[in-house]
Amino acid sequence: MGSGCVIANDADYSRSQMLIHQINRAGTAGVAIINHSGQFLPELYYDKTNHVKNKFQFDKILCDVPCSGDGAIRKIPIKWAKWHTSDGMVLHPLQLSILMKSINLLKKGGLLVYSTCSLNPMEN
Repeated sequence: MGSGCVIANDADYSRSQMLIHQINRAGTAGVAIINHSGQFLPELYYDKTNHVKNKFQFDKILCDVPCSGDGAIRKIPIKWAKWHTSDGMVLHPLQLSILMKSINLLKKGGLLVYSTCSLNPMEN
C-alpha cells in the first residue's frame, strides 16, 4: 500500500459535514476533512531534526474556488435572467486570494489544478 493522505477543505460547514458522512459511509481511510475559508488556511510546520521548523507543503492541490456558476446556464436557464458581467468580477478577489494561498502551500514542482464552473474569463 502507498503512503499519503487527502486533506479536503470546504468553507461551508454543512458541505464539510456531508463530506464527512460520505467518507465514513464509503469506509475510506487516509482522509481528513477540515472546515476553513480557503484563503486563510493555516500553514503547518513539522520538526524534522534538531528542532528545526519545516513548512509542510502539499504535492498536489485541487483548488475548486467559489464561482458565479454561469457554466450551469444550459442546465438552469433562469440564470440568464439574473446574469451580469459583475458576477465574476465580484468573486475575482476571493478566487485570487484562494489561488495565491494554494500556491504558497504547494511544493516546488507540485501540481495545482484550478477549477471553476464558470465560462467567464475573469474567473478562469
